[in-house]
Amino acid sequence: MTAFLRIVCLACAAVLPSVVSADEPADPAETPAQSIVVRTTDLGERLIADNPTLVDELLKGVIDGSEKSGSYDQYALTIYTLGTPAVEKLMPHLESDDAKRRDAASRVLILLMSRDDFPLESVVPRLVKLTEFDDEARAETARAMLSYSILLTQPEQRRNMQREIQRRLQGDD
Repeated sequence: MTAFLRIVCLACAAVLPSVVSADEPADPAETPAQSIVVRTTDLGERLIADNPTLVDELLKGVIDGSEKSGSYDQYALTIYTLGTPAVEKLMPHLESDDAKRRDAASRVLILLMSRDDFPLESVVPRLVKLTEFDDEARAETARAMLSYSILLTQPEQRRNMQREIQRRLQGDD
């Protein structure tokens, strides 16, 4: 991993837990969840705008981490921490000829689906279109993603996944 990616991983991992544990929202009118979403999305937007290949590089870490050292969580959770700005960067990977790339992108997108600010209305039509692929593996990935996207609209399912992600971010494996 390059030194820059190491710094991004550490910075993102440090930001979200501190934001999550904040007792007071930044704006008194915000709920703690709204405060988290706004702050992490702003960070993600800035980092992605300044480093257009950031999500692609982190996705390589998800792929390599799954195959080699099992460090999938570090990279996947870093992309999760970047927030919904990462969604647009991940969506094209669902059409990749590389099955490992498609799988990694879909797993990270499923994590992102647990966010309250996930752009469900713009992603679902794209996933429906992907189910029309002649390649059954690609179509099946899209169907599974559709299933998760609908499942995670249920508040209890979303909260359960958010709790699991927080546990992983805090290193309570």
